[in-house]
Amino acid sequence: MTNGLWGRDDELGVLDEVLAGPPERGGVLVVRGGAGIGKSSLLAAARAGATGRGIDTLSLVAVQAEFHMPFAAAHTLLGLLGSAEPLRGDENQFQVALALLAALTARAAERPLAVLVDDGQWMDTPSWEALAFVGRRLAADPVVLIVAMRDGPETSARLTALSFQELQVEPLSTADSAALLDALAPLLDAAQRARVLAEAAGNPLALGELAVAVTKAGPLLSAELPLTTRLERTFGLSIAELPAATRALLLVAALDDGDRLGEILAAAQGLVAAQGLVAAQGLGAGQGLGAGQGPGEGAGPGQGAGPGQGLGPGQGAGQGAGQGAGAGPGESAGSGLTGAPLTVADAEPAVNARLIDVDEQFVVRFRHPLVRSAIRQEAGLAQRQRAHAALADVISDPDRALSHRAAATIGPDDGLAAELDGLAGRLYRRGAAGAAAPVWERAAHLAGDAGRRASLLLRALEVTLEIADHERAGQISQEIAAADLPVEDQMVLQWLREVEVGGWSGAARLPGHLLAAERLHHAGRDDRALHVLHRVAVRCYFAHPSPELRAQLIGLLERLDLPPLTPRLVATIGLMDPVGRGAAVVERVEALLGRAGLTGMDLCELAAAATAVGALGAATRLAADGVALNRQDGNLISLTWALAYQAWAAVQLGDASLGRSAGAEADTLAAETRQRNYVVPNMLNWGHAEALRGDVEAARAMADQCERALISNGAHTMLCLVRVIRGVAALGAGRHAEAYEELDGIFDPGEAGYHPYVRFSVLAHLAEAALHCDRRKDAASRIAELERYDEIGPSPLLRVTMRCARAMLDGDEEAALESDLAPWPFERARLQLLYGGRLRRDQPAAARPLLRAAAATFDALGAKPWADRAHAELRATGETRRRDADAIDQLTPQELQVARLVAEGLSNKEIAGRLFLSPRTIGSHLYRIYPKLGVTSRTELAGVISRGLN
Repeated sequence: MTNGLWGRDDELGVLDEVLAGPPERGGVLVVRGGAGIGKSSLLAAARAGATGRGIDTLSLVAVQAEFHMPFAAAHTLLGLLGSAEPLRGDENQFQVALALLAALTARAAERPLAVLVDDGQWMDTPSWEALAFVGRRLAADPVVLIVAMRDGPETSARLTALSFQELQVEPLSTADSAALLDALAPLLDAAQRARVLAEAAGNPLALGELAVAVTKAGPLLSAELPLTTRLERTFGLSIAELPAATRALLLVAALDDGDRLGEILAAAQGLVAAQGLVAAQGLGAGQGLGAGQGPGEGAGPGQGAGPGQGLGPGQGAGQGAGQGAGAGPGESAGSGLTGAPLTVADAEPAVNARLIDVDEQFVVRFRHPLVRSAIRQEAGLAQRQRAHAALADVISDPDRALSHRAAATIGPDDGLAAELDGLAGRLYRRGAAGAAAPVWERAAHLAGDAGRRASLLLRALEVTLEIADHERAGQISQEIAAADLPVEDQMVLQWLREVEVGGWSGAARLPGHLLAAERLHHAGRDDRALHVLHRVAVRCYFAHPSPELRAQLIGLLERLDLPPLTPRLVATIGLMDPVGRGAAVVERVEALLGRAGLTGMDLCELAAAATAVGALGAATRLAADGVALNRQDGNLISLTWALAYQAWAAVQLGDASLGRSAGAEADTLAAETRQRNYVVPNMLNWGHAEALRGDVEAARAMADQCERALISNGAHTMLCLVRVIRGVAALGAGRHAEAYEELDGIFDPGEAGYHPYVRFSVLAHLAEAALHCDRRKDAASRIAELERYDEIGPSPLLRVTMRCARAMLDGDEEAALESDLAPWPFERARLQLLYGGRLRRDQPAAARPLLRAAAATFDALGAKPWADRAHAELRATGETRRRDADAIDQLTPQELQVARLVAEGLSNKEIAGRLFLSPRTIGSHLYRIYPKLGVTSRTELAGVISRGLN
């Protein structure tokens, strides 16, 4: 035995190792195992160990009754931390996460801190997501987070895709079990001892509770039952012995999502009164609810309650006297049925029976979660219904009361369904999608009208898919009868079911969405019609719909009675017809640039449209503004989109540095926010950036992974982006023939990777490859194919790449350089490199300025292969340049972000706020950055970054 625990030396060693981290480092440990296996005891040992090391501790117990109360646990933890800035009540889970991170790191700055969370599987979903977000950012801070979780589907689902260290707590060995049992129950005879050891199977809680049960009740419960069930029933035996009023109090406490004794007593009084009324009406005056049933039970009309009768969870009205365990001699049959108010004294029997604790603030806690579940299991449906109704009558918070009213209502009840719909909407707007979805489900089940029920279930399905709970989404989807929905919502259901299975229908279902939007337009619901079409705008961009279908989609969009500068309208038109309406979209985007009042979502959508039509300068600005605004608002979902569009525009401009950092952060956030639809697009952008910077191995690995995912999903038209990665990587590596073949596949309608618009962004790459593999004539024909697009709707991107491609093929880079290419630095530098390389042979002095400019630009963009060639040409003229970019290239994407922000003059605290990290983590990054760049101060770092990236 160590630290009062039998057989837990290994587990205590792991805890000690985790607690040894502060103050140098922090971390997260998940302690998981079955019910009663000793997780709480290990947390108690961790608390003692932390105190011995001078580490402050905070303890939090998640409560199953609060599972559907969004941010309940987070609010409690913030209160324990003494957060100086209380939440307003309308924050999403990421804003709450940032508040938690700030409070934790501020507290730990004074003294190392250990946060101990028990029963983490019952923490409400928004709080869990916030805590997981924080946990991923604690490595550099003196904060240890230890979470105990019971094994089961809730725990498995929550830990999926998380990389937290786990400690699996196994049953005790035979020897340790025997030693513990002897300490707990030394008077058991040999047969009893052997039976308890066999049935407890190394579970410490079972050893103690089953020993008590065999001592009091003789033979144990059937060993064929699961251990958890047997333990629940042993607790049930203790509960059945309690006075009637105490049992009523326990049932209310088990169903309550609060923990205040006053509230529980008030609701229990209502339950007692309700049960008394039922007894009086159904059985005759004086009759109660028996706690036990057995042979010879059954009361006749008018029969009075005898000694031993009382209120018992789970018993139906009319169970007879004599066999029920309840009130003892001298106790009123059904104490509380007379209307006498319940008091603190009614809780004392449950405290004495070690079922609950009540502290000095009159907060009620169950000694073990199985006590709560035992009470719920034993209670009958009618009793639970009455208990929820009693709680609804006494709870002042309208949302909490509404939840209990819903639990007490069989339905249908359209008024209650409408109230729940409103509650779900409020939860969703706060970012608590995980809490909102089941409320919409409950509202649906209370709705009397089939169409209303289907619409509410559709909303629940939509939100459940947002949080990536695909198993539950499948169950909800099966409940929805499509015929009960209007046609437009049937199209939405089709779309969601497609998302549910992860498929790709290309252009096949676009006519259905067009029909749905047409119906909405004719019904005067133009906002909803735009929403339906915007859902499929990106798909339309990649799906190659027929010209007729595209014209119909655009025609409807232009008929909608909406202001022309509505951001979503502009974005949808740009993605659906980037050539035919490209010029108009560019004009509208320019008009919206800098307009006050645009939301983070508006900026994201406009950035996507600007990129689609080739207005990459505007796209870059819109994406940057979107990133900044969403960071400020703490909206990580739309921040993921803004970063994805920032990376998309950056790589098309040849900016490997920005594309890599934005793509990497978007990839991380997509995983954290469970936006699986963004995982492959983010990787495509990131892979393109790695190709530009010359990391061929990384680029190929990402291209291969994306190719497998796209083929599996049936999204073959997006393979064009895989070809881009491979083609650019081959071009940077000097494998020009390979590069040409890959890129040319994007121009060939017969190839899987063909795409009419992606051709615009790779045309100059194709021309460069053609120069070195004798394919000039073929490349010239590809340029000619695109001339008609330039005539239909001039794309800024196409116009520049055509000009540069022609100049390269014709050897007339000088003329092209006379035009304004400042917004297109990569293309300008490429022309400078080619022109300077030719001049260098005869006029080295004239070549130097061109090559110097090209080298500086490629260094700043992180396009290392092209920078290497520019520096090689420059050396051939007799000049060498210091290359800070070589050192910068060693930085990870996040280190590069930190270095850039240091160069802007931001403090560690300001950088931490932008990147959702702690100031200490920023300091750790700088500790690694300095030696990589050969600097010792922020001033020197800023100089290196300035020279290397500007």
